[in-house]
Amino acid sequence: MDEFHSLTLKKISAGSLYRIHLLGLLCSLVPFGVFNGILGAIGITLITIRWNGEIVHGFPALIFSPLLFLLLALILTAVIGSLSWLGLWIYGQFRELTLRVVPGNNKPQK
Repeated sequence: MDEFHSLTLKKISAGSLYRIHLLGLLCSLVPFGVFNGILGAIGITLITIRWNGEIVHGFPALIFSPLLFLLLALILTAVIGSLSWLGLWIYGQFRELTLRVVPGNNKPQK
């Protein structure tokens, strides 16, 4: 049996789109930044981190890399979230959007 349920939407709020993009980017880019920082701390360069034109190595790479990837996630969320909202707003003027979702527990939020 299929655990997914179809949900038809006419509009989706910008806040929901930003939340989805932010969570997706944070949960992927920040761990990648931590991994890159660990590699940079031991001298392996996966993605070069520069600060004021100088390459960051050692312990500072462990600090700067996750912070820069966090900043990247925030910037990408703003840009991609805005473009996604605009595109879905235009799409919503002509058609309804059908999503396949797995419902969570239906406990009321505080």
